[in-house]
Amino acid sequence: MTLTNEPNLSTNTVFDKKKKCDIVQYVQPYTFKKGDEMGMFKLGSTVVLIFEGPKNLEWTVEPHQSVKYGQPFAKF
Repeated sequence: MTLTNEPNLSTNTVFDKKKKCDIVQYVQPYTFKKGDEMGMFKLGSTVVLIFEGPKNLEWTVEPHQSVKYGQPFAKF
């Protein structure tokens, strides 16, 4: 997966394909209009979540921690 406004994010590029979780917070938010390209999937089974979290969001995973299907990654 690649994101249009995040050139440093490109999944499935490392030989070690273990599931990892990275957390990125931006000072200035990106804005999109309806129909704007946000990114693209390039075959694989990667999941990328992009959302505006509430102020009281607490992450329950650490950067680079393996994540399993159904595992909570945050709470608020």
